[in-house]
Amino acid sequence: MPKAKSKSKKPATRAARPSARSEAGNRGRQQRSIANRSTAQEPTEDGDCPVFFWKETEREVGFLSPWYKCVFKESGVRYTSVGHSILAEKARLFGDNDALKQILAADTAEEQKLWGGNIKGINDKIWEAHALDIATRANIAKFFVSAPLKGRLESFGTREFVLASPHDRLFGIGFNAADAIQVGKEQWGQNLFGQALLATRSHLDYTLRSATARQYDEMGVR
Repeated sequence: MPKAKSKSKKPATRAARPSARSEAGNRGRQQRSIANRSTAQEPTEDGDCPVFFWKETEREVGFLSPWYKCVFKESGVRYTSVGHSILAEKARLFGDNDALKQILAADTAEEQKLWGGNIKGINDKIWEAHALDIATRANIAKFFVSAPLKGRLESFGTREFVLASPHDRLFGIGFNAADAIQVGKEQWGQNLFGQALLATRSHLDYTLRSATARQYDEMGVR
């Protein structure tokens, strides 16, 4: 009888080691995932990770943007956004009344930015010294007139706010959210607008607690 042919065993194959390119891709996806989660309204597994925002069109966090449309008044002057107020105050600070008139009369953010870019006599050091206070006052006015926006601001708890604009290292950090996580905080810009939002949240919280305390005193509760 012919001998049965023995089945030859195939050599075991080693699991392919991921290439450097695929590892880099995985890291990039992880960073983008963290950046995306950090803009969610709901609490995240990242705990106190920053809230990154930039453009007013962003679904969850666009309302934090300087150019999110929200009409409010400061000292009787009407503004259509925080960015509108900041540019007007910048023109006032450096005494450019012509630019101020054009900024106040402009109907759109594009026009306001255009005239804001033409302000004369700017001193960068002086502007940096005043920018945080100006942005804070404008944000307080904005959130004071809108209870829904105030509630959304407070929904982030104690998390840090970060203006992830790749074009601005004074009010923002000079990076988008994904790049900001990759390079590390030590490379970020000043983020004055994010600081202004933190100060706004603290001010609104203090105002609410003070009003509640006065109400309790009037009711004789305490």
